[in-house]
Amino acid sequence: MRTALAAGAGAIVLADPALDPFGPNVVRNATGALFELPIFMGSSDQVQQWLMESGFTSYITHMHENATAMYDVKWAKKSAIIVGEESKGLSADWLNKGFENIIIPMAGRAVDSLNVSVAAAVLLYQCAGSQKN
Repeated sequence: MRTALAAGAGAIVLADPALDPFGPNVVRNATGALFELPIFMGSSDQVQQWLMESGFTSYITHMHENATAMYDVKWAKKSAIIVGEESKGLSADWLNKGFENIIIPMAGRAVDSLNVSVAAAVLLYQCAGSQKN
């Protein structure tokens, strides 16, 4: 939440959240960002429908060969960056909707992925930087 706020995100949208975004640990770790950004929650179907009806271009993050490097993405003015759970990634509900799949290219030899919070931060700043050009 702090990173989303710092990067200039307009909202946080949670699909099928595994924890309460207003629970004491989240509130403490968000250090106030929780109260600065609107938070929307719903099922995956509800969130997908809302994103499409609201005119967002959605970008999923899933490691496979049919992905666009984040540097080559033509970020839309209304972009939604979709990240999955730390251990499981995105569900098939997200993978089969035709959203553009993007990746963060890895330069290190023994690294094939970043943890989800770091990946989200990198992508948020990449998207925000492209909006300024």
